[in-house]
Amino acid sequence: FCEGRTAQASILIADHDHVTRDTVSRLLTDNGYSVQTADSGHAALKQLHDSQPDLVLLTVSLSGQDGLDVLRAIRQQHAESRPPVVIVTAEMEPQQGVTAFREGANDVLARPFDDELLLVRISLHLQHRRARAELQHSRERYALHSMRRNLPPHAAPSHNCSARARPPHGLSPMRWLRPCKPRRASRKRWRT
Repeated sequence: FCEGRTAQASILIADHDHVTRDTVSRLLTDNGYSVQTADSGHAALKQLHDSQPDLVLLTVSLSGQDGLDVLRAIRQQHAESRPPVVIVTAEMEPQQGVTAFREGANDVLARPFDDELLLVRISLHLQHRRARAELQHSRERYALHSMRRNLPPHAAPSHNCSARARPPHGLSPMRWLRPCKPRRASRKRWRT
């Protein structure tokens, strides 16, 4: 249904209302997403820490903690838009939406919302997240390339140390690249 969606992207739904939580969970599961649910702000933060979902659907009214407080806690722990957070409100109050955006929400949806609208917005946020990750990877590759160009000749990668042309997953090229030791000249002398 949604083009460009990441296969099996995981979504955390944090909502105090079990009927809404189950309905949205079923909709997302039927459309190929992996879904986790939480009924309180504390449970949502614990799930976010344990499983690191690709996107969070967070209702403003949670039991035990306000959804905006949970949003603030998420943004204190994670960079903006990692993971994308979509705030769901019972009614669209302009001030509540403005506050949510100022606190770091990526989107605001008011209930009742259309299923297709929810799916399209989720797909767009996941595409945007993937594009940001690809941009970051390109920046790191460019930095690595620039760094290699500016290395002194003895530190440039040679056949002995270029086995790993790219850094391992999760390791920054800046930390990965270490100057190689210069090759020693052969000490063998040819006899005539």
